Amino acid sequence: KRQLLMFIVMGVGLLFPWNAILQATDFFLNRFPCTSIEFDIATAYMTTVLGTVVVALVIVSYCPRFTAIIRVAIGFVVMLASLLIYPIAGSSISYATAITGAIVSGVGDGFAQTGIYGISASLPPKYVRA
Repeated sequence: KRQLLMFIVMGVGLLFPWNAILQATDFFLNRFPCTSIEFDIATAYMTTVLGTVVVALVIVSYCPRFTAIIRVAIGFVVMLASLLIYPIAGSSISYATAITGAIVSGVGDGFAQTGIYGISASLPPKYVRA
């Protein structure tokens, strides 16, 4: 039961930054008319997540002290920091800052994902099924 609750909380925490950025699409379209910022944010975020997952897996193979729990903690701290970019910049946020926030959040998401996958791999089969 505790494992299930832990993974539900981590899953919600993993999805929250992406959904928070995605929900601000109307704000960004109003702030940057005639742009495709929703596409740019999605591309920047997803590309960064993929790159970070690959880099994290390479780091883990050479540095076993970089445990799954450390990767999850680093990921959540980085995602929290990335979400602070938006309220600090406020309504005067620049296009580059909006994209940078998505990139930083993607880095955190990539590290957290690899950590969560690593933790779940050590669980018994009854917890790791589709």
